[in-house]
Formats: sequence, C-alpha cells, structure tokens
Amino acid sequence: GYVEMDMNGPISSGSSSYINDALQINGIKNIYAGGKGGWIIPDFDYVSASDPDAIIFEHRMFSKMDVASIVNKRKWNRLKAVETGSLFVTPGNIDFLAHYGPSFITDALPWIEKISEKLRDKK
Repeated sequence: GYVEMDMNGPISSGSSSYINDALQINGIKNIYAGGKGGWIIPDFDYVSASDPDAIIFEHRMFSKMDVASIVNKRKWNRLKAVETGSLFVTPGNIDFLAHYGPSFITDALPWIEKISEKLRDKK
C-alpha cells in the first residue's frame, strides 16, 4: 500500500512512523516500509513502479479535494489500486492520519482495519 498526505506538499510514511506501524499490524505492506525515517517525500515514479494494491490519500487540512485530479496529476490511472477501486480518501477535512493523538487510536486505526478487510475480500 501507499499512503500520501498533503502537508503543503506530498509526504509519505516511512519505516519509523506510527502510520507504517498501523498499516503493518493490519496486514498492509507499505511500499516505503524499507525507507529510513518517519517521513518521506514520495518519488512518483517509484510509486508507479511499485503498483500498490491500495492507496490512502489525505488531503490538506480544511481543503477540498478532487480525487480525479489527484489521480490524473500523479498518473495513477493504471495503478492496481485505482483500477480495483482501492484508493481510499481519509474522512473529514482535518488531519486524520497526520494527527497522532488519541483520535488516531480511536478513529484512524479502525478505519485502516476496514481498509485491510476490504483488501482481503478482493483477493
């Protein structure tokens, strides 16, 4: 899987991030799990070459987002995640994944678990 957050620019989670841990405990392999550090500026060619089975996207806090424009801008149209309907956008307009407080445990972890279940059902 691939996670991207718009933090005034695209950011992904690496091996030492709590987001990577949340993916791992739910059986989702992060394409940047081998990367050093917690936060990574994604290489879109690497993302495309990795062809993730799931993409989780978090738009910038309090902004509106057009999923189709992100898909086109990133050239994700032919990625497995997009073709199989496994592009997931975080709910609401606040930092859902990027916020590592109690709501990450009470809200984000169960949401990631549901994504993991959907991915297992598609196999």
